[in-house]
Amino acid sequence: MTTKPHKIDKFIPYFFVLFFVIIIIVNSIFVYIAKKNYPGIVEQDGYNKGLKYQRVISQNNQFKDLGWKINIQKQYLPDNFVSLAINLTDKQQNPINNAKITVNFFRPTKSGFDFIQQANFSQNGNYQLKFKPPLKGNWLLKLTVIKDKKTFRDKIYLLI
Repeated sequence: MTTKPHKIDKFIPYFFVLFFVIIIIVNSIFVYIAKKNYPGIVEQDGYNKGLKYQRVISQNNQFKDLGWKINIQKQYLPDNFVSLAINLTDKQQNPINNAKITVNFFRPTKSGFDFIQQANFSQNGNYQLKFKPPLKGNWLLKLTVIKDKKTFRDKIYLLI
């Protein structure tokens, strides 16, 4: 017994072609959106900064012996300002006074909003910093502390 083919059977090869055409169209839309929304660069001049990386690592190993500790507390202020209270102590928990603290605010997820600000010494190892972040979210704070020709660097992630 033979059965007569259905009318739709002759379209089966076209369904396979249509399936792959739809996949190609959807993938093309995803590629277009990805290229339009993400520039691909988080850090400008990344290659040269990467070359200096070994020097920074060796400096950080030297400064670990200093035993300096940084403690940061944030406080939200009106008009979207944020206040940071930075406490700086040495290996014996003594306050480090009159140091120069530079904070580089770096947004890991989006370029173009980075900025640098200096903390003001208040008293007894405490430093204050008030700023208005351009965007809320996760920020990487790269701190550089200079005191008596000694430099200490630290990185802290801060959710604002």
